[in-house]
Parts: sequence; C-alpha cells; structure tokens
Amino acid sequence: MIDSIKQILRGTPIYVLYKNLQAKPFEINPRNFISNKYKQFYGTEMDFSTPQKLSEKIQLLKIYYYPNCERVIQATDKYTLHTFLKEKSLARLAVPYLQVYDRSEDFDISILPQEFVLKKTNASGLNLIVKDKRNITEKEIKKKLKYWFVFDYGKFSHEPHYSKAVNRIICEPFFRNLGNEYRFFMVDGEIGFIQVIVWDWAKKGQSQRVNDEFIIEGHSKHYRLHFDKEWNLYWKDNDTPAIEISKPDNFEYLKQISKKVAEDFPVVRVDFNEINGEVKISELTFTPANGYLEILKQRPDIDIALGKKLRIEDYF
Repeated sequence: MIDSIKQILRGTPIYVLYKNLQAKPFEINPRNFISNKYKQFYGTEMDFSTPQKLSEKIQLLKIYYYPNCERVIQATDKYTLHTFLKEKSLARLAVPYLQVYDRSEDFDISILPQEFVLKKTNASGLNLIVKDKRNITEKEIKKKLKYWFVFDYGKFSHEPHYSKAVNRIICEPFFRNLGNEYRFFMVDGEIGFIQVIVWDWAKKGQSQRVNDEFIIEGHSKHYRLHFDKEWNLYWKDNDTPAIEISKPDNFEYLKQISKKVAEDFPVVRVDFNEINGEVKISELTFTPANGYLEILKQRPDIDIALGKKLRIEDYF
C-alpha cells in the first residue's frame, strides 16, 4: 500500500517534500546518521576520532571537507568538469555535449538528434537515455526535468557537495555499444584499485539502481571487476560470467591521466570510456556508492591498507 502511494506521488512536489523530510536526520546529526549506516553496511563501528580504514576516512571527507572544497564542487559537476579538465590541460578528454539547460522550459526536443542522453549535472544516476525520440514526447521529458530541478540529490543521498553545485541538465550524444569502462580509484594521488565495468548490451539493466529510488532509464546490464595496479583480480560481482579481462593497451596512459587528476584531491574515482576510438573522462566521483563500497566490505584488508596511505589530517 505504501509503495503504491509512493509510486503515485513520485515526481510531484509532495514527494520532494517527503524526501526532504526523510533527509532531516542526516542534516540534524550527520555523525549519528553515518555511524548507524556505516555499522549496518560494514558490520563494524565507525571510528570518528582515530579513523584507520579508507571507508571511515571517505565518510569524514564527505561530511567535513568535500562540501567546502571549491575544486571538488567544480569537478563533481558534469558541466563544470569541462572547465576543470581545461584548467588541467585535459580538455581533449571531456565528453562532448549538445545542450545545457538551466530550466526545464528551455528543453526543445526538435533540435536534438534521434538519440541523446540527459543527465542532471549535480547528481549521480539522474539520467535519461533516449534511443529514439519518436517514442517519447517533449512534454514527458519536461515533466521529468522539472522534477530533477527541484530535487536536491545531495540532500537526499547525504552527499552535500552535490548540493553546492548549480542545478543544470546536460544533454550529451548517445554513444552505442561502448567498450569496457575503466574506473581508477585514486587514494592520495596513487592507484588504490581499478574497477572495470563490463557491459552486457543484450540485457536491460536493473543493477544500476541509485539509493533504492532511481534506476538509470534505458541502461544495460553490467558487471564489476576490481584489480590492483598490477592487474591482479581483487574481487568481482557474484553474477559475473567467466570472462577474462586483459589490461588495456593504453593502461600507462590512463594511469598517467589519473595521477594528474588526483593531484588536487585526497580520494577521487576517475571514470574512463572509449568513445569513437578516443579516451574520454566521463565523470569524477568523490564518494563512490556514497562511501559504502562493496569491495571494501568484501576485502577489509584492502580497506585497512588503503586507509594507511591517506593522511586525512592534512585536509582538516
């Protein structure tokens, strides 16, 4: 019954109010909220006073450092990321875009190609993949965008650095059948591990769920594998088929770029895609999975080892 009511109200101002109220416990007492959620996910107490694990340090960065770091706010935003990459002399790696919208009313489907992707720039997972615009109306899209503009993702996800960025929608070309996605998880400027996303284009994805609320619409199924910097397998999703993932030919280049990006941040995940034969940085993420990372849960030894590499006191 409750789920049915939620479905009816979702996308309305009442639902936004409901979600904002749901976010109040984090706003009132973030330490208490995170302490409970951390224990629920990792099964251990969160150490706020003398954190040793990477998972603990990410939570502290999320609360105290990232929301006040202009560089993080700039780079986490999918639109101002272009400026960040230009300032790092990496503009060639930015994903091209078609339009940027400051209001839902500005959206005009008639000037867009048959295929395109819409993303909220200061959010994770608020994406709409349109593979044939004849199958959706401008009115339907505007309704969704209107909701995105009033929905404060950072407040809802408890990642306040997202809330500090400007609300925008970016429209990018839709690129078919991308290759594997390589995500370099950087800790204190060095590779912590590499996550490889392997797409299964034949299956519609239900795995790309965001905070139990949003599913990236039009997404395909994918599997996650994690490697160390020597390309030894750390951990993979349980349902991953028996596949061999070789180190990419341009691994040294990706590593070099990741290190250059990571110069500015204590922890950052650098996401690479190959688009039309060219390497692009699709996103920079500072709190992947909101800091509740399955690999760190499954491999606490990695959590401890990477935690030792990061001097969190340098950022407070």
